[in-house]
Amino acid sequence: MALSDREMNTQVVEPRPVAPKPGGTLRGRSRPFRLVAGIVLFALFAGALGYLVHDEMQANDQVTRARASLSVVHAQMGPASQQLALARREFSLVSTQVGSESTALGQEVSQLKAAQSALHAAQSHVSQQTAQIGSLHTCLRGVEQALNALSVKRQGRAIVALSFVSTSCQAATSG
Repeated sequence: MALSDREMNTQVVEPRPVAPKPGGTLRGRSRPFRLVAGIVLFALFAGALGYLVHDEMQANDQVTRARASLSVVHAQMGPASQQLALARREFSLVSTQVGSESTALGQEVSQLKAAQSALHAAQSHVSQQTAQIGSLHTCLRGVEQALNALSVKRQGRAIVALSFVSTSCQAATSG
């Protein structure tokens, strides 16, 4: 079989399989490598999904516990609110009583000050009377000495005794 010139110049080129380049895509890799890569990717995805599911379950548990605690707090708030309302009413009553007692105390303080003022005036009057009584006592002693001197006919001595007590006698009669 003889080939013509034209046939000889034309050669049939058949496509050859392309060898994968290092670091190339998975399409050029072998089937076992792609299988291992798929398993690793699936494991990573499953691990991430498991982590997220676990985290979500913990969050749900925390929310459930928080809701339970909130329910307990709400249940305790009812009686506490009633006690607070009662305490406020009692405080209002006590405040009113304190106001009344303060007014009464103010009046009693005024009365006490008036009584103290009256007592001070009485003490001053008693002091004056005490001084007058002392002057009167001195005057009477001098008059008694003068009368005794006159009874024994000693007129000079009677005059001296009266002159010594004349100031006391004047003080006793001026009050």
